[in-house]
Parts: sequence; C-alpha cells; structure tokens
Amino acid sequence: MPAPLPTTTVGPVEAFWRYRRRTLPFAVVLAALAVGFALRSSDVTATTAVYLTDPRGSAVFRDAGTPVAELEAYARQRADFAVSQAVLGVVSANVVGTPTTSELRRVVTATFGKGTSIRIACTDDDVAGAEALCAAVAQAYRDLTKADTDRRSTAAVENLQATRAQLVDQLIANEQSPTSSAVESIDIQIAQTKLRADLFGDGVEFIDSADVMQSSRVLAMLQYGIAGL
Repeated sequence: MPAPLPTTTVGPVEAFWRYRRRTLPFAVVLAALAVGFALRSSDVTATTAVYLTDPRGSAVFRDAGTPVAELEAYARQRADFAVSQAVLGVVSANVVGTPTTSELRRVVTATFGKGTSIRIACTDDDVAGAEALCAAVAQAYRDLTKADTDRRSTAAVENLQATRAQLVDQLIANEQSPTSSAVESIDIQIAQTKLRADLFGDGVEFIDSADVMQSSRVLAMLQYGIAGL
C-alpha cells in the first residue's frame, strides 16, 4: 500500500495570488471603502477662549482682596465648572440630537489659560457642529454663572435688609431717629452689593472666535487602507 502524499497548508498570501483575478477586485473595493470611512471619521476640534472678569473687587462672587496668586486657582475652578454636570446638563437639553452628559464629557474639555481665562475645546464630525457645541457650552456657563451671581447678591441684600430692619426697630424703641448713620451705612452696602452684582453679571468679559483644527486624515487613510487590503 503506497504511503499517502504529504499535504501542505495554503497561506492567505498564496491563496490570494492563486485566485487573484477573483479576489483583487474585492480587495480594491474594501480598501476604497476603508479610505472613505477614514475621510468621514476624521474629527474637527473647535476651541473657544472665554476671558473672565477679574474677581478682585467683585465681593459678591469672590473676596475683594483676592491676591494675584489665587487667580490661577480661580480660573482652574471656573474651567472645572464649564464641564460640570450642571453645565453639560443644560447643553444636553439644548443641543440638537440630545447627547447625554456622558457623551459630552468625551468630546468637551476645558482648561485654564493665562490670567483669568479658560479655553473650551469641543470635538465633532464637522466644523459647524464643533463650533455650535462650543457656543452652547459657553452660553450655558454664562447663564448658570449669572444665576449664581444673582442668587448670591439676593441673599446678601436680604441679610443686609434684615439687619437694617432690626436696627431701625431698636432705634425706634430707644426713641431715636431711624435715619442714623448706621442705617445709612447699611443702605450704602445694599446699593454697592446690587451694583457689584450687576457689573459682575456672568463673570465673562468677552468670548473670542473659535479656532478650528481638523485632525490629519493621511495617517488614518493609510491605516484603514492597509486594514481593508
């Protein structure tokens, strides 16, 4: 009985070459599809610079004696707030497509810059989407900061008014004039508190135009093209 002939395993390269007339068109199509996917999947990042109001002198929001050394900590805290659950929750409710806050955390970042400024970076599939997302984050930040300033101002004014009312009652009980210098001093504090809150507002001096940067497609095209082949 003759011995069986040895068998050899055909590798993918040899199989491709042996049936190249059949497989080559499919390989070309797959490579083209992969390159097209790389073109469509490239990301666009828009970065918006938000310049903050100097908190020194705005006692409603920060201690009026804030030293320069604490400005960096202040900017860092505001950058954290820009990507907080509160801000991203508002953006999630307002942006078309209703992305969740967890999805927004993957595409929105905020860092503090020189002085009192923060930079908000937003990534999307196209330029318009990235810019719109940054604008929505900046607007939500401004709206919530303004609401917080108003809340703090209202609480401070109510405390001052309560103190004033108690002082007037004491003066009347002691048969003294309710328009003493102490009462006038409280009235001045109330007016200053309201003025500082109005001047501070949302704590933003101005917002610079967004810088747009598109990720390089060359490397992605090569990677996906080779993977397709």
